[in-house]
Amino acid sequence: MRAAGADIDLRCYRPSLSPCPRCGCMSGTIDRRGLCEPCRRREQLAAIQSRIAAMLPRLPAAERAVYARTESMLESRAEPLPEAPDTSGMSRWRRAYREEAHALAVEQAVARNLRREVKAAQKRKERIQKKLKSMGVTQIGAEK
Repeated sequence: MRAAGADIDLRCYRPSLSPCPRCGCMSGTIDRRGLCEPCRRREQLAAIQSRIAAMLPRLPAAERAVYARTESMLESRAEPLPEAPDTSGMSRWRRAYREEAHALAVEQAVARNLRREVKAAQKRKERIQKKLKSMGVTQIGAEK
């Protein structure tokens, strides 16, 4: 049948990736809560940004203006996502293997980009905390 040009392969590909229930992307890093790494990083980033939002009103107006002005300039260098593989002329097994490898590479690139954003937001939060501490504010709602 192969000699006649039929795409025959006796191998059965069993995918090792499973879908994330939150984003629906195929993932190899599902944790015990059922989330992929990019979803966990997005949660972490949202938590840091909410803490920043809670701290900003406690800063003086001049300091808040600086942060408001520089907010639009926040950018972490984003790594480009890998190109999809050319699967033309491949058997179904090889095509599934390549597509799964590409999905894993995309997930890793997205996670690395989100890690950079989390680090940048964490650093921004630390700078705001340092300014608040130098002003005498030690905890949320507490002053010296």
